[in-house]
Amino acid sequence: MVSVSASKDKDGDRAVIRVIDQGTGIAKKDQARIFERFYRGVEQSNRTADGVGLGLAIVKHVALTHHGDVTVWSAPGQGSTFSLTLPLAQWNCGMPCMPPMLLDERPAAAVSLNQLR
Repeated sequence: MVSVSASKDKDGDRAVIRVIDQGTGIAKKDQARIFERFYRGVEQSNRTADGVGLGLAIVKHVALTHHGDVTVWSAPGQGSTFSLTLPLAQWNCGMPCMPPMLLDERPAAAVSLNQLR
């Protein structure tokens, strides 16, 4: 099962998007390297064996390009939580403009990995 949620941070000036999975987790020794291009952990399953190790590197690049950050919490046997933090748009309009969308704590999506295959 994978779930995605979006909320504001405690200061209210950044969006935090979390992707939470209940998979096998990532070993502590691999966590420092998972955002590197082409890095693939030693513990690959049949489902992940086809990847080339670019997905998380792209997420990191997008985060940094937009003055944000990406972090991971993971423990073997407990799954992983990836948090993408991005600054919210500043609305300084001289005329009426649309306000930014409000974020709340409700999960935006929850899907089973079987639905993604």
